[in-house]
Amino acid sequence: MKRTIDFTTEMGEGFALPPFGLPIEFWRTMEANGERIHERQFMRRFDEALMPHVSSASLACGVHSGDPAILSSVAARLAERGIRIGAHPSYPDPFHFGQKRVAMTHPELEAVILFQLGAVGAIARAAGTPLQHVWCHGALGFDVSYEQDVCDVMIGAIRKYDPALTLVLMLGASTLAKAKKSGLRIATLGFLDRGYGPEGRIVPRHHPEALLKSASAVEARVTEIVREGTLRAVDGTVLPAEVDMVLVHCDTPGAGEMASAVVRSLAKLDVDIRPLAGAK
Repeated sequence: MKRTIDFTTEMGEGFALPPFGLPIEFWRTMEANGERIHERQFMRRFDEALMPHVSSASLACGVHSGDPAILSSVAARLAERGIRIGAHPSYPDPFHFGQKRVAMTHPELEAVILFQLGAVGAIARAAGTPLQHVWCHGALGFDVSYEQDVCDVMIGAIRKYDPALTLVLMLGASTLAKAKKSGLRIATLGFLDRGYGPEGRIVPRHHPEALLKSASAVEARVTEIVREGTLRAVDGTVLPAEVDMVLVHCDTPGAGEMASAVVRSLAKLDVDIRPLAGAK
């Protein structure tokens, strides 16, 4: 059987409306008082350059970034192209772009997750397409992939909302084995534009090799993943890399050129780019 892979990204970040309903004067006051807003909240994004290439996209859920106007517009354009939509929930952490863990009880976390799935699910449904998957953002993405109790909360929330959804975990996730026994559809994802440490996790963004900076580097990464089932960490360690999805971030400089290189590379390798079939 010919191999397929879901080429994905995240979209819907940024704001068309006052961020989180708060006027710009509020945000300026926060910055004047020393509360720094994460720089990725306002970075340039390349959603339009990625759309011709990807088979799915995870939409921000309005808790770490994104607003209803942005999400509705992006979802409609994705649906027109036949690109499947996933939810990209996070901890409620707008000032830090979802990059910090927020302390809360498990019932509180479940409520936060259900709130986000419901919001993006409604946006997707209005665009004429169901949600395909759940791929968590930032600190929540790490916790779902590496903290079993948080992963269990996520699994419970998906069961309550829509057990047909696929839960996406990071390449090398320690929660993968148990998640596969949950009865949900499970998929694994590898980053094409981020550096990995020797232990198998992506390195922090302040690391000098945190981002792959060229289309050729991204092309080499996806070729190695598909052909060898491995990827090379920043120190040269060769890591196993069996994945169902590969991702280029929407705010990586040159994301459009990187995506085009991925498509070329997968075509040479005779791999079809298709939305998830729901691997278990």
